[in-house]
Amino acid sequence: MDQRRLILLGTLLLTVLAAAFYWYGESDNGFNKQAKQEHYKHFAPEAIVAGYQQTIFNELGTRQYQMEAKTVTHYSQQEAAEMAMPIITFYTPNETQNDSSNIVDDNYYDQTDWVAKAKTGIVQDQGDTLILSGNVNVIKPIKDSEALTFSTESLLIKPNDEIAKTDEPVTLKQAQHITEAKGLVIDIAAGKVELLSNVRSQYVPAQL
Repeated sequence: MDQRRLILLGTLLLTVLAAAFYWYGESDNGFNKQAKQEHYKHFAPEAIVAGYQQTIFNELGTRQYQMEAKTVTHYSQQEAAEMAMPIITFYTPNETQNDSSNIVDDNYYDQTDWVAKAKTGIVQDQGDTLILSGNVNVIKPIKDSEALTFSTESLLIKPNDEIAKTDEPVTLKQAQHITEAKGLVIDIAAGKVELLSNVRSQYVPAQL
C-alpha cells in the first residue's frame, strides 16, 4: 500500500480517536443532516472531532495538499469518514526553485494551486477518495489574471493521483467569461481541464 495513503488513513483515524469527544447531540453544526441520515442512518458514529486539519507531504517532504473540515465524523463499520464544510487545497512547486539543486526550501510547495470547498465530503478507500457534495466550488488562481472558478453539485477527487471529476452540470467563470458544460475532468498536476459534453460559452460585459 502506498505510504502516503497509510499516513493519510492513520493520521485521520488517530486524530479523530485521540481528539474526539463522543457526542451526537441536537446541534447540526453545519452538517447536511439529511444526507448524513440517508448514507449512515443504520450506523452510529464512532467519534466526532471539530476543527480537523491535516497536511499531506510528498516524497520530498514538502506539502502536496491539505484537508480541513469544520467537523469529521468517523464510521468504523463503513470504513469512512464524513466531513462538514470540507476544504482541500493542492500546492504547486515554487517557480523560483532551482532545478539544478537537490535542496528544497520550506516554501517550495507554498503556492496554492487549486482549492475545492463544499457543504459535505466523504472520505473512502483508505483516504484515496474524497467525494464532495453540495455547493461545490473550485478555485484555480491564475498568475496576473483573475482566478478561474468552477461550481457544481458533486465532485470526486483522488488526492494522491491529483485527479478530480464529475458527471454533473458545471459552470466555469473567469472575469466576464462564463462556460457551462455537462461533466469535467481536472488533471490537477498538469493544470488541465477537460469539459465532457454540452459545452456552451458566453461573454457577459461588465456593467459600467
